[in-house]
Amino acid sequence: MDSALRALQSYTGIVMPHDLTLAEGAALFLFAAGAAGGIFAAEPTPYSKFSSKAAPKPLKGEASAKDELSSKGWQVPSRAGMAIIYALGTAAGAYAVASMAVEADSAGAGTFAGLRVPSLAGIGAVVSAAVTGRSAAAMGGLAAFAHFAKRELEITFVHSYSGSMPAQSALFISAVYGVVGWGLHHFAARVGAGAGLDASDAAGPGSVRRAVGGALFVGGMAVNAIHHVMLAKLREAAVSKDGAKKYVIPRGGLFELVACPHYFGECLQWAGLAIALPTPLHVLWAAQSLSYLSGRAAHTTQWYKERFGGAYPSSRRHIIPFLY
Repeated sequence: MDSALRALQSYTGIVMPHDLTLAEGAALFLFAAGAAGGIFAAEPTPYSKFSSKAAPKPLKGEASAKDELSSKGWQVPSRAGMAIIYALGTAAGAYAVASMAVEADSAGAGTFAGLRVPSLAGIGAVVSAAVTGRSAAAMGGLAAFAHFAKRELEITFVHSYSGSMPAQSALFISAVYGVVGWGLHHFAARVGAGAGLDASDAAGPGSVRRAVGGALFVGGMAVNAIHHVMLAKLREAAVSKDGAKKYVIPRGGLFELVACPHYFGECLQWAGLAIALPTPLHVLWAAQSLSYLSGRAAHTTQWYKERFGGAYPSSRRHIIPFLY
């Protein structure tokens, strides 16, 4: 097995951990399955505009079986459901950063309710190690926390919500994101120093890979955030005179090129992290994100066309400008 993993690593550049544990193997299988099937999903996961309780009234003659199915079971308010979705990922990323910060400044760490609390100096050391690329584990853990915590902040302060969503969808996605938050740090830490992912040569090829990947991650996160804000402002301006929620065709920015530029930004950031940290989990998560979000973007295009007909720009792609 080890020889096969080394051969795969030599051909692909993906740094393969040896002697996988059951949990590690299960995580890789989960993301491999998601990468293989995400784009082919017959129906999008029922949240946001695809939740029957949040979407406008179906068009005349439109099938309602999907709406009936998604409305069954326990429903939670959309804002609460979205907060649940990103809660476990945020917690996993926060735990990773906190544990590394305590280790970095053990003497300065405090205690609360029997738990070690990191000092500001320890947190600063983790951030520095991640930004400079000195620690693969710090890069993975901080990336997970930054992404999921950003989503929680956007849910609280940026987006507006109405209606509800199925609780089972929120809990399932939250569990998956919890695995993601754990895996992004764990796999980076598992193979980091031993495989040369930690910075040992400031001028070596690894430093270029980390710099390019890090720039893509930050740039993709910025694209995602900017277009989330644009969507939020658009929705605020689109509220009808009686206060009812209505949908309009997004305009401006990369919305002129694709239906879901915020998805494009997220795909960029995970591709960047996979370049900086080429472990199997980071590569599979980038592939799974591209597959899942591409499928969801295609459904979004269909959704807009059904509601706006010829008014929707036919030249817009789904997610990748000029390509798809």
